[in-house]
Parts: sequence; structure tokens; C-alpha cells
Amino acid sequence: MISYNTLVVLSGCALLGVAAGTVGTFALLRGRALVADAVGHAALPGVAVAALIVALVG
Repeated sequence: MISYNTLVVLSGCALLGVAAGTVGTFALLRGRALVADAVGHAALPGVAVAALIVALVG
């Protein structure tokens, strides 16, 4: 059986993949692939900090 935590992580990863694929496709079609790449790399520290906060609080 799949536990609740595994289900939450899998659904979160799936939603992130769909969102990133959609934004990436539109950015590529509009010729703004480098801007999307820069935004993606700029968001990484925020995701890492959020994961650390959740790990410390939970």
C-alpha cells in the first residue's frame, strides 16, 4: 500500500512536472527559453529553504 506521505510527495512532483512542462513549452515557443531557465534557477533556493523549514517544523 502507498502511505499518505508517499501519495502527497508523488502528487506534488506530478503537479510540479506538469506546471514546469507547460511553462517551459510556452517559453520556448515564444523564444524566451533563457528567461525561463533563469527564473527556474532563481526559484531553486526558495524551494530548498521551504523544504528545510518544513523539515524543521514537521
